[in-house]
Amino acid sequence: MTPIRFVTSVLALLLVTGCSTSPVTRSAMGTMPISSEQLLFESIELAGEELQVSGMLFSPLNTVNRVKVSRSGKTMKVKMTQALLRDDGSRRFSVSIPISPEVDQVVIGDDARVMWTRAEGILIDTSDTSAQTDRATADLERRVQGVMRAFD
Repeated sequence: MTPIRFVTSVLALLLVTGCSTSPVTRSAMGTMPISSEQLLFESIELAGEELQVSGMLFSPLNTVNRVKVSRSGKTMKVKMTQALLRDDGSRRFSVSIPISPEVDQVVIGDDARVMWTRAEGILIDTSDTSAQTDRATADLERRVQGVMRAFD
């Protein structure tokens, strides 16, 4: 296979799968969950009884489609979905999470990464952008390798 056809094939498959490990049969117009590994956090601050989080999705083709905050027992969960890049879409996100006295922790992403606990405070270091970028790049490489294995 020539390099141009190979790159074109990989890009076409990335568009169809949305750079995800989801099955190739997923619709290109559908949405997919976002894991914390795909996020670059710009700020996480506790302001009164709210945890304020902002950042961006590390994806060349997708945007944050929806952010949902829900409570399960003593845990607040932040779930996000991504969709194919659109003119009106953004890779950036900002969310305020209410922290009532009953809440002991806040998790984010499809992988439920703990980002705050009442006992330890904020657990994600937003100042280390290099480590965040390395983590997100490694996740993107894993997903692209999964797509490339589909061609083998």
